[in-house]
Amino acid sequence: MITLLDELKTKYGYNNPIFLEDLASSKEENVKIRQYLLRQSRSGNIKKYDRGVYYFSKPMLLGDSVLSAEEVCEKKYINRDGGIIGFYGGLRAQNLIGITTQIPVVYEIISNNASANIRKIKVGNRDFILRHSKVEINSDNQLAVQLLYTINDFTTDELISYRDILSRYIKDNSIDIRPWISYFPKAATKLIEGAIDYAIAS
Repeated sequence: MITLLDELKTKYGYNNPIFLEDLASSKEENVKIRQYLLRQSRSGNIKKYDRGVYYFSKPMLLGDSVLSAEEVCEKKYINRDGGIIGFYGGLRAQNLIGITTQIPVVYEIISNNASANIRKIKVGNRDFILRHSKVEINSDNQLAVQLLYTINDFTTDELISYRDILSRYIKDNSIDIRPWISYFPKAATKLIEGAIDYAIAS
């Protein structure tokens, strides 16, 4: 007889976060599945990472594999069920773009799956800043919208000093910001003040 645990292992495999909210379609079903997973975790058949988050660990040479907070957040707020719904913002975005080598202590995530404009959340033992995106994020516009949020954080002088880095990043990734620039009037103003043509992002 195939159990729910068997079905979950087949679907998610090892080291992938399993969110309780994705498994139940009603409050009553949520309670039943939560109790079931708690029993299974106590028996060692599945790992509980955090409240409402489980995973199957993979036996390794030095012990079982463990999830990181970043993996859980990325699965919930950035790459959900194979679809792009978010991205990193702030210093983490600047690091990914190549503007800075700094790694922030607290990562900022901008996502369609955020319930508030901005709030602090804790995942495992890590803090994150979670923002709701002003633009619906998908695989087609992820890099463009991330870039506009990043430009919003800069002063005009900073933007001018980063022009070459930004131009190279835009060209390498074939980014066009023009369809979404109207959602970011501050970024548009800074581009104009810095005499940076929108064409660098086309």
